[in-house]
Amino acid sequence: MRTALPRRVARLKDDADARPLLLGLLPHSRLRGGLPGGFPCPPHARDRDGARGRRSRGGASLSGETGSTRVSAISDHVFMPLSETLARVETDLAAGRVPVARQRLRGLISSFPYDLTLRRRLAEVYRLYGDAAEAGRWMFLEEDRDAEETAAFEARYGSPGWRMKALAWRGPEALAATPFAQAQLLGLRTACAEELGHPVDWDAPASYSEPEEQGKSPAGHSTVGGVLVGVGCLVVVLAFLAVWIRGVVALFE
Repeated sequence: MRTALPRRVARLKDDADARPLLLGLLPHSRLRGGLPGGFPCPPHARDRDGARGRRSRGGASLSGETGSTRVSAISDHVFMPLSETLARVETDLAAGRVPVARQRLRGLISSFPYDLTLRRRLAEVYRLYGDAAEAGRWMFLEEDRDAEETAAFEARYGSPGWRMKALAWRGPEALAATPFAQAQLLGLRTACAEELGHPVDWDAPASYSEPEEQGKSPAGHSTVGGVLVGVGCLVVVLAFLAVWIRGVVALFE
């Protein structure tokens, strides 16, 4: 297997359609310099410690999104230049494929968390849905953010830990492009550390995860498991009432 690997890699490098297979053949140490063909390599592949880029999962689910939509939109940005992916975003928006454009932008932010332009564009997409909280989420680091959107974001993500998770930032605050963004990131991390009583790190999500997050969504609602438990209890109660009413009716008959 070791001797066959270089030959397989050489063949794939000459085949543009097979470039994605290189991710399965090359270890992360080989990918740190970038993908074959000059494509940018996502940060988690360059990270020697194996820290993975993470897409945030908070916020409401928007209609029109399918599993194939997520896979296509998220994977495209890995195998094409940033400018080309952004061009596809604009094409998708012009064609009314807003969920696809949204997923492309979310994937780009996962790979390029320091690009504030991507965050601003995603906020604009969420405004098409009228989702002020998500628009405020992705404009949180911008000085010209809307106060009502920011308030909606902070209300939906009610704790500093949830907001850190929602911003999907990686690395030190100094990587932010503007002093305002740096101050916002530092202030949020400081508030989270004070609330939890221990230091927190953007690159260690477990350090800012809160115990009450288990089983709850960012808005504080029960997750699917909690809803199923509630529905099950309701069914049992209704069944008991049905048996009781039938017994009463039979008694009088």
